[in-house]
Amino acid sequence: MDIFIISLLFVVALLAQVVDIVLGMGFGTIMTPLLIEMGYSPMVVLPVVLLLQAIAGFMAGFMHHFYENINFLNKKNLKVSSIFISMGVLGAIG
Repeated sequence: MDIFIISLLFVVALLAQVVDIVLGMGFGTIMTPLLIEMGYSPMVVLPVVLLLQAIAGFMAGFMHHFYENINFLNKKNLKVSSIFISMGVLGAIG
């Protein structure tokens, strides 16, 4: 793979992530079809895109906690977060 393709993928992924951060959606919608159209197997593309989305989601949650938009040390917030994380893991495995 030449440097132009790698640079293009980097720029498109960066722009897609910025759109995702600003609008709350779009990274997977942009990157998945683009990578599949470039010839990558869907069995490779989907887990990678989902992993990147999970990492971005955890980082967003951490930053919200850091800037005190939400307090995960509160019992109610911790319980709700734990339920959502558990359901997400079960959905990914099953």
